[in-house]
Amino acid sequence: MNLLTKLFLPFFGLIVASSPLLASGSGSAPTIISARANAGMTAINVAGTNFAPQGNRAVVASLNGIQLTITASTPTSLTANLPASLQPGSYQLFVSNSGNVGDASHTAELDVTIGTTGPQGPTGATGANGAPGATGATGAAGPTGATGAAGPTGATGATGANGLNGATGATGAQGDPGATGAQGPTGATGATGATGPAGGGGAAIIPVIPMVWSSSITPLSNPADGQIGCNQFDPSDLGVTQIWASFKGTDHADYSSLFNVFSFEAGGYLVIRNVSTGSGSPQNILVFPLSRFGYGINFANHYQTVACTAASIYFKNSFSDGDEVIVSFLPPTPSLPE
Repeated sequence: MNLLTKLFLPFFGLIVASSPLLASGSGSAPTIISARANAGMTAINVAGTNFAPQGNRAVVASLNGIQLTITASTPTSLTANLPASLQPGSYQLFVSNSGNVGDASHTAELDVTIGTTGPQGPTGATGANGAPGATGATGAAGPTGATGAAGPTGATGATGANGLNGATGATGAQGDPGATGAQGPTGATGATGATGPAGGGGAAIIPVIPMVWSSSITPLSNPADGQIGCNQFDPSDLGVTQIWASFKGTDHADYSSLFNVFSFEAGGYLVIRNVSTGSGSPQNILVFPLSRFGYGINFANHYQTVACTAASIYFKNSFSDGDEVIVSFLPPTPSLPE
């Protein structure tokens, strides 16, 4: 089976449906026993169990969807840097030993409060015993007793003699046809059946992400939110080895987490589809095979990059600056029977 045929099957699943990441692998799930931030709210110490990484996966942690940088880790504890200018409040802390906090079977969760909880006050004095209450009124009369058992059944009487059979009556005339009845109401629509389980072959397809294509061949410093581009003017050029995307702002999907997860998937793919109705054709599609461990991020300039090989599918002829595109990730293609 050639590469185009293999890619077509998972890409069709992308168009008609999407689902969250599925857990993969096996091993012991981690647990979080406690978590405490330091006085300066710059780092957090987490105690628990099974923090050892599963296979070649890394131990990762996030706070309210923000990936944390782990500075120290043992099977029972880890220390991670907190985001700068973190405000006091309650947060959801996730720790995964499979490199993916979306992997529920290998991820522990704990609600933590940072910077707002004061010391516990002293226990108040025990109040004095109250005076005995007044004697209650006499209760109402009890219910009537149950009905007594029925008496025994009387003896069966003697069976009477059978009567003579009567003569058969004449057949009656056929009646006139009845009027047509009114149409009955439409039956209720049956309930939709439950969605079947996802097929095999790796992680599920990630939902599409709306972004805007940029003609810049290098990552922009502090770009507008949701831009994506590559290191060649022509995105189908064989020299394309790097895809970059912005993640500035707070009203978008967590692009950095998606890039991070799929950079660890050998044989995964990045799919960019042009849906602009302007200069680009709505049918243009780019597919980039991702390189293993090919992910990088620059927090200062708000962009991330992922290494790839040349585009293997490219329809029509135009990806222009400012075109609306949708971006999605595909897992490795499963092996099919010959």
